[in-house]
Amino acid sequence: MEKPIINSIYFTKKDEHNPLLTFPVKSGKSVIDIHVQVINFTLGKHILTVSITDQNGNIKLQPSKQTLDASSLKTVGSYGIVDATLFVVFDSSELNGVSRLKFDISFDDAVQATAYLYISREANND
Repeated sequence: MEKPIINSIYFTKKDEHNPLLTFPVKSGKSVIDIHVQVINFTLGKHILTVSITDQNGNIKLQPSKQTLDASSLKTVGSYGIVDATLFVVFDSSELNGVSRLKFDISFDDAVQATAYLYISREANND
């Protein structure tokens, strides 16, 4: 059996569809949607883990495990594709001095992928 593949990772503003390379931080709360597509996995229960650090290695999110349950779709010998959307909320003060976020993502601790999101500041921001 082949291993699952993390096929794509991209980021959007909350509930939007346009992918971002740079996230504009405003005063107050910033919500980043994390879109992950995994292919070639067996239908059953799986764990998607996300952790976030900044450009200096400071932890912004400890490894967070999310369960994906496709067992109700199970057919013997079947493989699946999932598009999962997770989100993280930052207060603008948590992103002070941050220019880049590193997202480490794993699927069942069997495959890993890393994606980066650059952080920009809007004018008159704290």
